[in-house]
Amino acid sequence: MAVILFLFLLNVRTTLISLTAIPVSLLVTALVFHYMGLSINTMTLGGLAIAIGELVDDAVVGVENVLRRLRLNSALKQPLPVAEVIASTVNVILNPGTSLAESNRIGTLAEQMVARCPR
Repeated sequence: MAVILFLFLLNVRTTLISLTAIPVSLLVTALVFHYMGLSINTMTLGGLAIAIGELVDDAVVGVENVLRRLRLNSALKQPLPVAEVIASTVNVILNPGTSLAESNRIGTLAEQMVARCPR
């Protein structure tokens, strides 16, 4: 799995972050199951498989976007603080509607949709 992630991401740092997310999430899941007295059966294993796939996807997207924005920020004449860039990137990923409203893309998308509707 590590080789596939590395070939896809072409970045050792991103690969390590994504690979760390999987065992941590499994450990937390096992602790929650134990604490709540739940058992592992076919349904929970299926749910865990879906959740792990979603987790890896979110980790890859998040790390790639943070690294991209940090690279863009370092190229600016007056770069923003690193923590601010990371926080704004995470906000955009977790709340995509907020970033669209801020950049006024919703209005543009709505205009395009209205223009395509038959009258």
